[in-house]
Amino acid sequence: MKKYLQEMLQEIVSLEKGINANAADWTNQPVTLAQITALKTDLTNCGTAIDTAEATALGARHAGLTKNAEALKIYNQAQNLAYGIYANNPDKLAEYGIKPRREPSKVPPPTDILAIEISDNTDGEGFNLMLTAKDPVAINYEWQKGQGLDPKDMHTIPDMIFFKITSKIQFIDDNVTKGVRYFYRVRALNRAGQGPWSEPVSRVQ
Repeated sequence: MKKYLQEMLQEIVSLEKGINANAADWTNQPVTLAQITALKTDLTNCGTAIDTAEATALGARHAGLTKNAEALKIYNQAQNLAYGIYANNPDKLAEYGIKPRREPSKVPPPTDILAIEISDNTDGEGFNLMLTAKDPVAINYEWQKGQGLDPKDMHTIPDMIFFKITSKIQFIDDNVTKGVRYFYRVRALNRAGQGPWSEPVSRVQ
């Protein structure tokens, strides 16, 4: 609105200048210089009123935000006191419009021993590794990988080193060399700890 008033005010000021410069031509016209001057004054006053209203509204908004922050602080203090007084009495808490707090459920560390299925990838390069089932409390799975010395030896477990951590139960390992036996094992992880390692599985491509 203020923008439109300013634009109109500029137009009125221009007309006023033109009429003043050519006063004789406007002597007997329906629109008079007095009307134009009065409009200029009214538009200027409206613009001033808008500025005042905006400043007042801004001050009221700041005051409201300050008062709301103060109210929230006192409300939280009162609510915490109510919990302390009536923690074991849900009916009393309900009288204050407060719901009883619930203790967050504690998830135990994983305990399942996972099982792995391993097969050649469909394109013949790499292995497809998959868990036969998810651990019910796992967030991620930690995988280890080892390289056997003899591709025919399925029983001698080599040194197993960190391979990857993932939330997926299936992925492809294409970083393998043909004719080499690779071993894998996995365990489940969550915030409470880690589960036991699975039995290693191996495959040669």
